[in-house]
Amino acid sequence: MGAGGGGALSSGMDLINTLSIEKKVQLELCSPDDIDEDAFAGMVAVLGSPLKVKEGGIGEEAVHAFEGLRKIKSKDGINIKYVYSGEYGGLNTAVQYTQLLNVDFL
Repeated sequence: MGAGGGGALSSGMDLINTLSIEKKVQLELCSPDDIDEDAFAGMVAVLGSPLKVKEGGIGEEAVHAFEGLRKIKSKDGINIKYVYSGEYGGLNTAVQYTQLLNVDFL
């Protein structure tokens, strides 16, 4: 068995092109060794069939997934400060970018 590859670049570009981008953000890659000891990382990714993504698009929940995860876990005192994907490709890299547009980071 194998895993997918993070989605098609065309799907990622479709997602980015639907956004109203009003601020500049910069993705910063970091090693797991560089993550603050008191912080956590949350996985946000689109999983499933690329064909289904093409047919139905990506819902609004994908754009706000990380923000929702942070709010839920903050009630338990858990600081989710980093975002990652289980697999990087054209679509899931774009999903990470959308999270930075919608969340105020420290």
